[in-house]
Formats: sequence, C-alpha cells, structure tokens
Amino acid sequence: MECLAVNSLRHLISLQWNLKVKDILPDLTSQECDSPIEVLEKTIRSAVCRIKGMEDSIFHLELTSQLNVLAKGQDRWSYQLIYAFAVLNGRAFLLKNSDKLGFLSFIQLDHLDSVEEVTFHCMVLVTPPAADSTSAESNMADINEELAMEGQACADLKGIGHPHCKFDGEIPDFTVDKAKELISNKGTSSVLKVLAMEYLIESIRVKNVTDILKIAVDQDLKVLQKHCFEFLRKCTIQNDNFSSSTTSDSDYEMTGI
Repeated sequence: MECLAVNSLRHLISLQWNLKVKDILPDLTSQECDSPIEVLEKTIRSAVCRIKGMEDSIFHLELTSQLNVLAKGQDRWSYQLIYAFAVLNGRAFLLKNSDKLGFLSFIQLDHLDSVEEVTFHCMVLVTPPAADSTSAESNMADINEELAMEGQACADLKGIGHPHCKFDGEIPDFTVDKAKELISNKGTSSVLKVLAMEYLIESIRVKNVTDILKIAVDQDLKVLQKHCFEFLRKCTIQNDNFSSSTTSDSDYEMTGI
C-alpha cells in the first residue's frame, strides 16, 4: 500500500518594510541624549503579521538602533530570518547574511546620514511546531488582546501574485552573466537590478572590467561606472609603478656593469 506523509510544512514570507530614518534614529540629534549608548537601546516593531488560514501564526519584525533585524512571534511556531538587506540611495547593504548575498557589505549607521527613508527587504521562514509537541493550544482571544494592548497594527498575509517587475523575495544564484542579464532586462525589478549592480561591483576583475564598464555606460549606472574607473586607475598606477621599478633595476644593472 502506498504511504504518503508530510515531513515538513514551511512558509517563506517575503516582507518589505519602509521606515523613516528619523524613526530609526530619532535621538541622534536630541539634546536629551547624553550618551550614544542610549541610542543603541531603541527598538522598532513592525506591524504584526498573521498568515491567512493559520490564525495562531503571528509574528513581527524588530529593528534595533544598531541596525539588527529580528523576527519574533508566538511560541507555537518557529520564525527564522533567512536574510535581510536594506536599499537606500540606489545601493544595497546587508543586515542579515545569507549565502546568496555574501557580496553585499554590511550596513553602517553613517549610511543613513544622507537619506530620509530606508527600505528593508526580509525573508522569514515560518515552520509549525513538531507533530508531537505537548505545548498548549494558543488562545486567540488572549493573543488579540495582547496585540491591542501593544498598539500594533495587524496585517493578514495571504498568497499574493506579483507582477513580473516586482521583487518577490527570490534571490537568484548570481554570476557575472546573470547580473548583466538582469540589469539589461527591462522587466527586472528595481531591487534585483540594485543587487545585480552590487554583485558586479564586487566582481570587477581585469578580465571583465571592459564588459562591466560597457553595461554600466549602456544602462547609465553611475555608481558602477565609478567603480570600474577606479579599478582601471589602480591598474594603471600599478603598471606605472611596475614599469618604473623595472627601469630602475635595469639602470642599476647597467651602471654596475
């Protein structure tokens, strides 16, 4: 007889969280703040998320003034932050690392100096409790009362179809060719284009700098152009230094003769 069993049930939730910088770090310019340590204690909570059809699965995101992101929720479920990155001023910076985003630099507080708003992109893995869990059933009335006391807004999540041009949270396996393809495709979401550009910045080498510079010019990517020119300038300086060193050695050898 055929036996079919579900070994695991998982939900990957892609979230976009827009925050004003003044709400993230409101105390930086406050006269009442005597020590930077006071700023680091602030934590911001997102709206509460409830997965449609799984009413006891309730969670939210938390952002600290140290720019750490956490996913927290009811104990009957497990909430794991798969990745988190921020997009600001056309650049992407890492908050929570993942294998596919290792090319991003971690965000720093000074990155927020010249912007008013930051968009955080997070992927949360939600898994149910073990089948043999002995934990008590959640009381939804108590949960809703708790949320009301905290004053948090609650958003019901359900399957949402994304237009092709929107970012659905899926991170591709980046290569130089893949990044160039994404940047050149008009239907690629703006978020993926930023990630693709960041990948190319970290992938500039002697063998591909010409191709990367070409796509940077074709797509009018000023930041990528700047990094290509800086790379070429360093190569020129190194070549000049090498040539000077070689000439000096030759002169020395000839003088010695």
